[in-house]
Amino acid sequence: MSGFPQPPASFPNDLVEVGSLGAGVTPPEVGGIKAVGAGTFSGVLDARGGTRTASAAPYSAPVFTSGTAAQLAQTSQDVMLYTTVTLGGTLTLAIGPNNTTGDTIVNAAAVTTGEVISTRIPAGWYIKFTLVTATIATVAVGC
Repeated sequence: MSGFPQPPASFPNDLVEVGSLGAGVTPPEVGGIKAVGAGTFSGVLDARGGTRTASAAPYSAPVFTSGTAAQLAQTSQDVMLYTTVTLGGTLTLAIGPNNTTGDTIVNAAAVTTGEVISTRIPAGWYIKFTLVTATIATVAVGC
């Protein structure tokens, strides 16, 4: 894999070390890969086999007030936010790491009943919908 740092030759091919579980704790194994502990990964993650979050994918149906930034209940992992327009109108969607939500994703767009907008929300970020005539229903699923 050119462009990616290679582990030293002595590093076992079936072990991904991301932290320390402590003495006497057996690491979990999934698909032949043992994950030791939990931690933070920085850099590019090349997950060609995909990721599996099914065992820890929270689901909620948050309600938003137009013009007010709000944080989802699940703040420890990214979520996919599915927004269904229940009454057409104009919609603005902004997100950000704090309640000023500086990143506009959808800006004053005309939306129609039944339209679905999918947005990945980073862990702990805030969401703000500004609605004119439009009404929405939302569902959040952890990634």
